[in-house]
Amino acid sequence: MIEPGPGLLAIGAPGCLLIGAWAGVSGYSGWPLVVPLFFVVAGLPLFPSLAASMLIDWGSAAGASTVYWREPRFVPGRALGYALLALPLTLAGAWLAFRLLERFTDLLRSSAGWIAILLGTLLALRAWRRGELPEVVSQDSAPGSAFAVPPVDASRFRSGIAWAVVAASGFLMGAIGMSGGFNVAVVMLVALSQPARQSVATGLAFTLLALPVAILAYAFKGFVSTALLVTTLPLAGLAALGGLLSARFASRMPERGLGLTLGVCVASAGAVAAVQDWWIGP
Repeated sequence: MIEPGPGLLAIGAPGCLLIGAWAGVSGYSGWPLVVPLFFVVAGLPLFPSLAASMLIDWGSAAGASTVYWREPRFVPGRALGYALLALPLTLAGAWLAFRLLERFTDLLRSSAGWIAILLGTLLALRAWRRGELPEVVSQDSAPGSAFAVPPVDASRFRSGIAWAVVAASGFLMGAIGMSGGFNVAVVMLVALSQPARQSVATGLAFTLLALPVAILAYAFKGFVSTALLVTTLPLAGLAALGGLLSARFASRMPERGLGLTLGVCVASAGAVAAVQDWWIGP
């Protein structure tokens, strides 16, 4: 077991750079790596481990969003609307978690990395088959209408699916500390047929806006201590750096290349999580 402090920082630093890099091109959460590291390897209690994961995810989103915020295709109104929907559900998830989650801690000791491997592979294949698609700049993204929601070429049913995914993501954010940015990105990409860059940017902005609600709920219950911050904030800073660098790289990629990279990053994150599970053991 590794005590929180310099040892945990040394082990977690490379992983948090990778987490930020994955998030910058996909919005993917560091939860599958961070929670087992803090909860199983370092032996921290469950809820502080979840809080650490949320702080690192917020750092990734903050670093990447400094790039995507300047993208002409990014309109923050959608992310803001999603975050407002998620807010009460996040609080409800946290309330339920504080009462029930410790009964199911064994379910959180592994990350099921194979699910991410499968999903990432499917997303990469989708991008490969679709080829290059034109990235249309909505008129709503013109100066003076930054918070207008751009129209989407999708049925009401698909829009309903998107809002349902956002609602579920908000609940999971509070319940198990998992950032919902990747879920938002995927549902925009697949269900709403939005460009990859706009989808990832919206997912990261959703994380940036919604995740502090969950962090504050955990802090209010006393799960965010000074000792945890001393260990976690440097890791969150590294995740922010990784997110910033990968978002700069992604902002120069064509649509098809970004879609392929998104899938590859998610699959590789799943592979790393699976290896970590094997290393940790039962």
